[in-house]
Amino acid sequence: MKAIDTNILIRFLVGEDEIQAQKVYSIFKKTESEKKELFVPLLVVLEMIWVLESVYDLSDLLIAHSAKVNGCEAVITFDKEASKLNLSRMKT
Repeated sequence: MKAIDTNILIRFLVGEDEIQAQKVYSIFKKTESEKKELFVPLLVVLEMIWVLESVYDLSDLLIAHSAKVNGCEAVITFDKEASKLNLSRMKT
């Protein structure tokens, strides 16, 4: 089993670096196809929450991902930062 760091999860969730996000997606797909597991330390989860809350708006990101998974093409909002989230670039 391998452990993953916070930046791996951030790249996967946010995808602002397309090359790194694609590498992470490939790692996850390979792990899934080989029926292996990745270990996510508690500190990574805590750091991820801190990064998402301080650099990105965490609740808006979760809303956007939820919308994407449920087939929505956009989220209607008055929040200027949240309206910048591009659902078509998010991985599901």
